[in-house]
Amino acid sequence: MDYGIRLRAIGWFFGRLTRRNVAAPVRRRVAREYAAILRRAKPMSQDSLVASYAMGAYFIAMNRHTGLTAEENYLAIEHGFEASWLIRRATWSVGGSYLSPSKTKGRLKNAAESHRLQGENNWVFDIVEPDGIFDFGLDYTACGICRLCADEGHPELTPYLCRLDYPMAEMMGLRLTRTKTIGGGDDRCDFRYSAKTTEDRE
Repeated sequence: MDYGIRLRAIGWFFGRLTRRNVAAPVRRRVAREYAAILRRAKPMSQDSLVASYAMGAYFIAMNRHTGLTAEENYLAIEHGFEASWLIRRATWSVGGSYLSPSKTKGRLKNAAESHRLQGENNWVFDIVEPDGIFDFGLDYTACGICRLCADEGHPELTPYLCRLDYPMAEMMGLRLTRTKTIGGGDDRCDFRYSAKTTEDRE
């Protein structure tokens, strides 16, 4: 995969997020491993998911070099995300329009395109119509992070990365419900997003 400026910047940012839990010399080793993983990774061509793919690579690199458990590495990332003003502002901004029906046309186009990209390390997904219980649904039948972790010999790490979807939804001001994940051995990831109710906010 082409390891360009964008992926370098994302890796630097992840390093900043984990600086409270990972010492600088270790972060440098993690950064070198992150770059090596992405250089040998199969390509992915879904621009909106590049940061997620990079997150998978960074988490693998952390587990190879920090000396922490996978759980400790996960918590370092989660706490870093929650403490980042930039991430909180960006996710809240996205969350404000995430459930808008105006996005449906573009999402259907992206879903159809994802089915033509199955030969690469891309995500394959379908849009699920709201049923009165949730406001927006996605069914992923292939996951770029799962593929990357498997390629690197670390499929056991994918459930930790799946967990990040919940704090991210929380920062977006949304409620995420999910009963299946590919990383957990299921045939799909069934994302169901809803606007938070008064009870959710209490």
